[in-house]
Amino acid sequence: MESCCINQAGLELLASRDPLTTLASQITRITDLKLSTEALLPTLRVIYQSRKRRFWDLMMMSKKILMIIVKEVIIL
Repeated sequence: MESCCINQAGLELLASRDPLTTLASQITRITDLKLSTEALLPTLRVIYQSRKRRFWDLMMMSKKILMIIVKEVIIL
C-alpha cells in the first residue's frame, strides 16, 4: 500500500511543472491535514532553498518526505 502510494506520488512530482505545490497537495491529501496546500508552501520553500540542490535531488528528497509522512499516518 505505502509503496504504491509513494510511487504514484513520485510520478506526479516528476510530471509536475510546480513540484512544491504538488508536494504540498500530496502531503495534505495523504495525511488528511486540515492545513491548506498554500499553508505548507512557505515551509517547503525553506527546506528546498536551504538545500541548493539539483532538480533530481529535490525529487528524491520529496519522495523521502512523503515516505516519512505515509509511515507516520499508517502507524496512527
